[in-house]
Amino acid sequence: MAKQDKPLGSVSAIETYSIPSELPIVVSSEVVIYPLMAAPLLLEDEGGAKAIEAAVEAGHKVVAIFGQLATAEPVDKEIQQEHLYPVGTAMYVARAARTSDGRLQVLAQGMGRVGLEDILQTNPFPIARVKKLQTEVK
Repeated sequence: MAKQDKPLGSVSAIETYSIPSELPIVVSSEVVIYPLMAAPLLLEDEGGAKAIEAAVEAGHKVVAIFGQLATAEPVDKEIQQEHLYPVGTAMYVARAARTSDGRLQVLAQGMGRVGLEDILQTNPFPIARVKKLQTEVK
């Protein structure tokens, strides 16, 4: 996998990374990340933090973020597919560091839309099978 030499926010920088078919996932009921959007995240959810740390340690630095339906149980419960929106965003993790109070601070950039096909693992962090979706710009 190629290293990123371009600045965050560059379209060609995120094009050097592919979106794997199985990704660690982060669940959010508060933040939406769009393709090509760069954003800071502060994760209090330990499952999401472990998912991001695992992706960084594996070297591919790509995770998927999915929104949680308003009717679903809180994020600290076991994640179930029917509690998540079916479309999320693959995001590249540019930076990740723990704060003094143990939360994970992340700088991420959206890569592209992904569809949630199946949740493969929930512990110690969630992993899902995803399918890259085409994003049409008109």
